[in-house]
Amino acid sequence: MKDEITITVKDQDGNIHELICPLEMGLSLKDICKAYELPMEAM
Repeated sequence: MKDEITITVKDQDGNIHELICPLEMGLSLKDICKAYELPMEAM
């Protein structure tokens, strides 16, 4: 069983980021983006 996943996101400038996320921590996508210091816009 995998203990992490990779999430790919595109920022507002079109740059692609691959985020490595440990599953055991139970983080939300918002928390993961904050940990990687990615700017977010809530809609």
